[in-house]
Formats: sequence, structure tokens, C-alpha cells
Amino acid sequence: MLLLATDMVLDEKDPFGSGVVLADGLLSARRLMTMNVAADLVMLTPHTATPGTGTAVAALGQAFLHAGARAVLLPLWPVAKEISRALVHDLVMRLRAGDAPATALRAAVLGLRELYGSAEPDLWASYVLIGPPGGSPVHFDPGMRVTSTR
Repeated sequence: MLLLATDMVLDEKDPFGSGVVLADGLLSARRLMTMNVAADLVMLTPHTATPGTGTAVAALGQAFLHAGARAVLLPLWPVAKEISRALVHDLVMRLRAGDAPATALRAAVLGLRELYGSAEPDLWASYVLIGPPGGSPVHFDPGMRVTSTR
């Protein structure tokens, strides 16, 4: 599992120019597609995100899948840190217990919905899981690597 708690930049004019902000600059979707990301699950929990639409978010998710990630979890709109923190904590606990990513995410989201109420979907419905259906449990490998082919 790879958790990226960093800012996202969403570029609607060039969706594959969208990316995540790392210490040495923007890692764009275009650049990601040239890399190997050996992770069962990539989770993006941005501190901030530039406003965007589904096209830029989908491009970023697709880039991680193309790079080798088996599934990608990312928000469709900006989320408060406290909400992301609660969701990720619950999700990781469920993944460690052996739940598949989709099952773990559903349970974590329902927990947030119960806490904040169904009338506040902007607080609990922002995250989407992209990847093949029926995903298998996530393996926690401390030796997981992200490498560039260039």
C-alpha cells in the first residue's frame, strides 16, 4: 500500500498534466505512466486540491493503474483533513483485518455517514476507488518500491 498525503493539482485543459505535489515538484499523471508502482492500493489524501472535474481525477487514477497499482483511492473534491484522517484510519484497520479494498472503503464510508449524517454527503462521499472489481486483500509489504523506468 502506498499512501500519499500531499497536495493534488488538477488540470482540466490537460488532464494528464494533473498530478501530486512531491518535495521535488509535481509528479504528473503523464510522468506516472512511465513509472512502475508496485502497490496493491494507492491512497491519495490531499491536503488541498485545485478545483477540477472528474476528467482530471480520472486521468490521475488511470495513470496509477497504468503504472502498475492494482487499485487507487482518491477524492472527487477537496476534503477536510479530519475527514480524510478518520477515513484512512478506519480503512487501514479494515484492510489489515483482511477486507478487500472495496469492502473496507464501503464500511469506512458508512461509518462516516453514521457519524456526520446522511444529509452531509460532502463530508463522507468524496472518495472513490478505481480498479478492477472484486479486488483481493491488500498485502502490507514494507519493501514496496516505486521506481522510474527513466
